[in-house]
Amino acid sequence: MLFLLGLLLLISEIRCGMSVNITLIEPQPIWNSTFTDKLKKDLLMNYDRFARPAHHENATNVDIKLSIRHIDINEQKSIMTLNGWTKFSWNDDKLKWNPADYGGLESVHMADHEVWQPDIVLYNSALGNDISHYGRTTCIVYHGGKVLWVPPSQFQVFCDLDLRKWPNDVQTCMIKVGSWTYSGNILDLQSETPELQLVIENPEWQITSMKSTRNVKMYACCTEPYVDIEYNITVARRSEMYKSVAFTPITIVVLSTLASFWLPSEAGEKIIINCFNAVILTIFIKYFSNLLPVSATTVPLVVCHYCLTLYLVCFALILGVVVIKIARNKNGNVPNACKVVIDSWYGSFLGVTNPRAKQKAAQELKDGAFDDHQTSDDHQIISSAGHQSGENEFYWSLLGRLIDRTAFLVYLVTFGVMALKHFL
Repeated sequence: MLFLLGLLLLISEIRCGMSVNITLIEPQPIWNSTFTDKLKKDLLMNYDRFARPAHHENATNVDIKLSIRHIDINEQKSIMTLNGWTKFSWNDDKLKWNPADYGGLESVHMADHEVWQPDIVLYNSALGNDISHYGRTTCIVYHGGKVLWVPPSQFQVFCDLDLRKWPNDVQTCMIKVGSWTYSGNILDLQSETPELQLVIENPEWQITSMKSTRNVKMYACCTEPYVDIEYNITVARRSEMYKSVAFTPITIVVLSTLASFWLPSEAGEKIIINCFNAVILTIFIKYFSNLLPVSATTVPLVVCHYCLTLYLVCFALILGVVVIKIARNKNGNVPNACKVVIDSWYGSFLGVTNPRAKQKAAQELKDGAFDDHQTSDDHQIISSAGHQSGENEFYWSLLGRLIDRTAFLVYLVTFGVMALKHFL
């Protein structure tokens, strides 16, 4: 017992005789923080990015401005694709600070997933359930609570294309955006006229007009109004190349078809010309069927023009066969009615009057003072079998020429009316 007591006294003396200096070492930071780090930490410490940054009785105003950078239209799918920048700005009361407390810092950049953003989606999207219209870009937050977000955007929407006047058509497509869940009493949208800032112009389409409309709608499901922004973009087709492709062949076909009526009535080349015209028209109609989408409501006028021209060329082909058959006919007499038409003013107008009939009439007037014997001899000569056969053959040729010239006038008027209706 005495031994333990002495051991304790010895230990206490040793402790009292020793002076131990303990220095606390504070941990050093591994990087130097900035006012931006401190500001973001203070702002986002208890920030809920899923909660709207205003009291439930106050509406959040969101300003939207669309800048168009490029536009394209897929005619086969009736889809317009618009690439641009969408400028969003709103006030977030939970992101305010005094710049004097943070070294005069008046703005800070934050990622899009760090702050609350309005759920503005494309109503008439052509991509189904894909709502990722905007790029993942940062926001700029100002000390007064204003948030600016300008993401690159791509909108693909269905567009009701009217190709009746192709390739001189003008199309108007609509882009409608709005909040998916918030009503107009909670999220109010305002928009400006979209601006055009094309990076590369579309070689086929040219934007002619743009306008925006703010709509407030009441739906049957709800009592509160809903706000959406509607952009109407009108584009006109740059049709110079299509005009060359579509109008040049049809012009050549029309001119060659009309020229075939001026060939000699007996010429078989008119059949060859019309056959080539029919083949050309058939090829281009097939080309248009592959180029243009199938529409149940409207058919492009140029396609109608090609189809009607094909019908007319085929009829001209049949008519050419008939005219060649008539012109080469050497048997039988030409009907008197046909002779009357050939020798009338209409035949003179078409240049198919029988010159032999005129010579005969002039000769009769000149030789009217001859005696009856001489006149009788003349009639006997005219009525001879060989002369009568040649006269009929000549009249058959004139009849074929009369049909050709008449068809030329009919086709000329028909082609003119078709051109005025389809192309002007």
